[in-house]
Amino acid sequence: MVRLSLVNMYLHGFQTPKIYEYDTLTSEEKWNETYDVILANPPFMTPKGGIRPHKRFSVQANRSEVLFVDYIMEHLTINGRAGVIVPEGIIFQSANAYKALRKLLVENGCLFAVVSLPAGVSNRIQGLRHVFC
Repeated sequence: MVRLSLVNMYLHGFQTPKIYEYDTLTSEEKWNETYDVILANPPFMTPKGGIRPHKRFSVQANRSEVLFVDYIMEHLTINGRAGVIVPEGIIFQSANAYKALRKLLVENGCLFAVVSLPAGVSNRIQGLRHVFC
């Protein structure tokens, strides 16, 4: 994905794009960085053998969809915005990690809108129906 991203940026006129490869869920290397805008379609499959996330997340979980949304929330500047494609489980699952994440989204004022897209809008996002902004 990193190589594909580099080629895509180069083809769109960015001669020296800043694209870095690191494991956001297990590495604290870039934890203190914040951004004004984050647009993401992160991988929401938990790898075989599970995830061993570091302890700096607000929500302690082993599900990648929970951890990625938490990571994105943690890395926005005060007035930052994010658009993230997430699976429906973020909204409807009743496990404690999902409940804790929804509570954070609402209480911290991070949740601006939820947009439900019909199945088949795009093959790339088929089955992923909600977007947080």
